[in-house]
Amino acid sequence: MKYTFDPITLEPVAKIMASLNPVEIVKPKNVADAKALWLLDAKSGKYANPRFAYDEEKLKTISGYNSLLTSARAQFENGLTPEDETDRIIKKILLHRFDDAIRTTEIAASILLRDDQATCALANRIYGHPSNSQVIKAYGIINEEETLSAGVPRFSESDREALKKIQCNAKAIAYWFTEVIQRYCFTGWTVEVSDRFTAIDVQDKNSSGESVIGIPTDRKVNGLKLLELIGHELECHLRGSENCRALIRQVLEIESANPPLAPFIPILAKSDNELFYEGVAKISDVGVLGEAGLPTPYATIACYRAGHNSSFSETAKDIEDCRRKMGEDEETARKGAWTTTYRIMRGCTNTAVGGYAFSKDYIYMAGYDFARQINSNLHNFASMTVDELAALQVALLNLYPAYQNLDAVGWIKERLLSGEKAE
Repeated sequence: MKYTFDPITLEPVAKIMASLNPVEIVKPKNVADAKALWLLDAKSGKYANPRFAYDEEKLKTISGYNSLLTSARAQFENGLTPEDETDRIIKKILLHRFDDAIRTTEIAASILLRDDQATCALANRIYGHPSNSQVIKAYGIINEEETLSAGVPRFSESDREALKKIQCNAKAIAYWFTEVIQRYCFTGWTVEVSDRFTAIDVQDKNSSGESVIGIPTDRKVNGLKLLELIGHELECHLRGSENCRALIRQVLEIESANPPLAPFIPILAKSDNELFYEGVAKISDVGVLGEAGLPTPYATIACYRAGHNSSFSETAKDIEDCRRKMGEDEETARKGAWTTTYRIMRGCTNTAVGGYAFSKDYIYMAGYDFARQINSNLHNFASMTVDELAALQVALLNLYPAYQNLDAVGWIKERLLSGEKAE
């Protein structure tokens, strides 16, 4: 790759891009209070439209990065000259990462301006949205006209029942996660237990600018759920990110021992489009849990309903009805309806109107179907898109994962069943 400028001068831009996570940006600052109030109202039969409030200072800071990122993108587009096919692919991926980062700053701006249509359109550009066929399939699952296939769980029923009796709080989850990270010799990741997380999440990009595995302070799981999380979050998400970082490092170091694009390696290695990423992780879930690990159709339906002018209350009521039809009790269905609808409508400033969907969550079911059709070797690199990996595979002739699957799920399972406790 030839440069007409020194990319190292743009290292601060890489740090900014590493801090831009769309999921963090659309999270309301009052989500806990909004949830408690909504569930209380729903229990008495009133399905409300919550009022979400956002951190305006944070959003202003993020939207303020727009001009800097746009200028830096132009420098890379005009100042990078590929010398071979691999260079051309890397440049294309890098420019796409800039496009998504710029869209993320625009999401912050549209939330500030209460322009829900713009926020929705930007999210669709990043994540896509469910096709009509996928929506029909989702309703077909609810009506027992369609099914998703699952193999036999890898653990015996007696082991699964024994694992369910083991309880882990957030501190214990962090302990076992750290054990797995050390087994793989991954570096540069922080396991953080904090109230600022609403779900366990591997965040390649985080407002701190660091790579973080976040665990909510109040999260408690049983031993079987812990193994599902280790497979999903660590052996799929985290290992996929590390394999892609190693792959990008390999490609860039063909050119020199100190590649000028080094600060952008984590950016290049992680796509915001997580269709393949989550699909591979759902395959892992099914391996641990069997049918219980299959993706549910609720987010696809909520995405369709909310995107077609249903309010929060209308969407949530529909999702609760779907969950009851699938056998959930009233309280479980109500809580699940909140979670599904909130995740689809986070980032919205007027939940009573409808026509808004933060479409990310439909990818779990769509991704599961998609990933099962893809060569399993590419599953080792699922933090990038299949198109990106296919292009690199052609250029490099083959892709070899730096981190093979060490079956940490089975390793931790044996330790749990032996009675070992988190320290």
